[in-house]
Amino acid sequence: LGELTDEQKAELARIIRERIMGEVRAATLEEIKAKYPNVSFPEGILLKLADLYGRNQDLIGWIRIPNTVINYPVVQSLDNSKYLRRNFYGESSRFGTIFADYRSKLKDGSENFNANSVLYGHYLYTGTMFTQLRNYRTLEGYKNSPVIHFDTLTEEYSWKVFSVFLTNTNPSDDNGYVFNYTSSFNSQQSFDAFVADIRERSIIYTNVDVQFGDKLLTLSTCAFDFDDARLVVVARLVREGESESVDTSGASLNPDPKYPQIWYDKNGTENTHRRTTAPISESVTDESVKNATTANSGSVTYYNPVTTVPRSTEPSSEDRTTREIGSETTSRTTASSENRTTSTTRSTTSSTTAVTTAATTAAPTTSTTASTTTTVPSTNAPSSQEQSSEAQQGESPEQADNADS
Repeated sequence: LGELTDEQKAELARIIRERIMGEVRAATLEEIKAKYPNVSFPEGILLKLADLYGRNQDLIGWIRIPNTVINYPVVQSLDNSKYLRRNFYGESSRFGTIFADYRSKLKDGSENFNANSVLYGHYLYTGTMFTQLRNYRTLEGYKNSPVIHFDTLTEEYSWKVFSVFLTNTNPSDDNGYVFNYTSSFNSQQSFDAFVADIRERSIIYTNVDVQFGDKLLTLSTCAFDFDDARLVVVARLVREGESESVDTSGASLNPDPKYPQIWYDKNGTENTHRRTTAPISESVTDESVKNATTANSGSVTYYNPVTTVPRSTEPSSEDRTTREIGSETTSRTTASSENRTTSTTRSTTSSTTAVTTAATTAAPTTSTTASTTTTVPSTNAPSSQEQSSEAQQGESPEQADNADS
């Protein structure tokens, strides 16, 4: 080795390290598979997600947003209701789990992703789940977290935030109009129209460019500017060969973002974006698309603002006491000011952490090293010995009061 240059030594060390880590990964993955003999693991699964997948095959990935507490597993089921009130282990929980829209395709490489994939999460008084998406409503919040990391089971991906907006779920709150931000697209015209619309709505201007063919990631949670409001953050996938760094120096607040009509009514200001006629879009022949009876019908559709739009996600008249997350409705718990408490913090070992079954105000951490017991980070989740007893006990009224939507 004495005859090698420093560069050659460094390269040799890298090769040896990668070989060793590859052997460790293989050995560790085999150990994990041995723990779950009845589970079929995806080829090439990330080691950091393997143990979690063994525990719950609804796992499809992991989302992390730097400088926030958002650091959670992401699941997907056959509908958008299963994880509204269940934790990662399937136990009843007001806090739910971050989940992907059942129509989103987030497997088998980014080339197979939907043009627009949607993730939903609760807004909680405890500050966990998707609550801190609210940070993007400020310029500082955007500059602190311009990039979102959402990894699938087999690949790590970064996404650049380019739009943050408020929208409504009730047609009556915007002159009979509901903006379908869960749309996918069947042409460049519909994609460009969608991007132009969410840029006009965005609270923040960014320098992130968006092109037809880019994959979008949409994060949705509740907002309380008006009843049934939604706060939506949209990012696009970092392209192959592109740096994930973002120059935020040119970002600025939008002095006049487009809000639903109810926002202007509540704030006593004029709606400069108000439409008198429906904008023109490409010809749509599919009746289900025209009526927006599905949230992912294959194109962006515009609606006459004086017509109530039928939507499969719209609550029925008897369900008006519920709150909708994305395309779902979920019971809203009225929180009493006397009972704003959080779950008791439980200690965890330094080598493992556990699945979030209740809210926590401390930021979770991501496991980046090989482990046969990788689990979901949370500073207050029960240990494996406590899980069965907590599942039987359920949540206290105080915990229920902490869940907002």
